Amino acid sequence: DAGDFFNALRCYVRSRDYCVTPRHMITMCMNVIKASFYLQNWSNVLSYVNKAEQSFESLESAAKSGTPSTPSTETAGSSYSVIGSDALLTSRLKVYAGIAELATKRYKLATRHLLSVSFEHCSTNFQDLISPQTLIQYVCLCSLATFERSEIYRLILMSPNAKQYLELEPTIRDIL
Repeated sequence: DAGDFFNALRCYVRSRDYCVTPRHMITMCMNVIKASFYLQNWSNVLSYVNKAEQSFESLESAAKSGTPSTPSTETAGSSYSVIGSDALLTSRLKVYAGIAELATKRYKLATRHLLSVSFEHCSTNFQDLISPQTLIQYVCLCSLATFERSEIYRLILMSPNAKQYLELEPTIRDIL
């Protein structure tokens, strides 16, 4: 919150030794991702997005095996707290990964990440990261640069999730 992202990142990475549950690991990863994002350390963002996704997988496997896990709660002192649902966090991870891929000029991967972001989450919860209009503009430009016509049709124009975004930007829909 004070803007000292370098030291915050260093402290968050050190806290990894104290993460004993997948929930702790996800919270730590989200904090590292946020600090790395502000530092524009894109490789670190992508690395910790992968670690957070692996923690989600272990959380899901624990839930399937019947092992009780800690419920998602808000942590008062963290700069990013685990809130609400896992779907919201997954969408947030996809936004971070999409922007990082975009910054590293991997447009096809950026498009795939951004296409998997839920419209409901983006329109209500991601004002600090990206607006739905900006998201669909990035998707459009990146997909036109990297995808074949058939892929654009299949992945974007026929996708129910992407259609909600396209309704916000009729000019983008016309371009596609």
